[in-house]
Amino acid sequence: MFDDALRSADVIAVWAVVERFLGRSATTAELSASRRAANRYAAISNVQVLHVAAPLGGRGDRTVLMLARADAETGDTDQLRDIAVARPPRRRTHQGRGTRNVAQRVETLTATLTKLARTTHVLSAGQLEPNHAAALAADIAAALPDLVEFQRRLRLRGNLHGANPTGSPSFTRARP
Repeated sequence: MFDDALRSADVIAVWAVVERFLGRSATTAELSASRRAANRYAAISNVQVLHVAAPLGGRGDRTVLMLARADAETGDTDQLRDIAVARPPRRRTHQGRGTRNVAQRVETLTATLTKLARTTHVLSAGQLEPNHAAALAADIAAALPDLVEFQRRLRLRGNLHGANPTGSPSFTRARP
């Protein structure tokens, strides 16, 4: 349930995911069980645990347990509060289908890949369940051929026009 929710959102409020799954308001016992399950899930997965103070309808604040993907931006406290109380997210300045400018799209892709690659340095595969680790490895293996092929096309294009920057990052690594 948490895996599915984190596939569609960077940050989730545990209580909201449980209630969406149940299709009704959760009982106190169900919420307690879901908090324990979320903490266990976070211990074996690559997710962050967040505790966010959210307004409790004019009766002060409550602390909401939230889960965030490892690469999620968690610095916007207003956005986290909105998620914690299940308000629709605030509209961002850029809404739409994205740019048609290929150079900008490729720059965005490169920035995303670089960020993901750096994230792998702080991840510990030993904390994952073996089945989860195997599934993630298979997902990565399925994506790599497309990235390597795109890298090949980029290099070919650069070599055709004499632009071959040194020290550029590579998706492939030499084997020891």
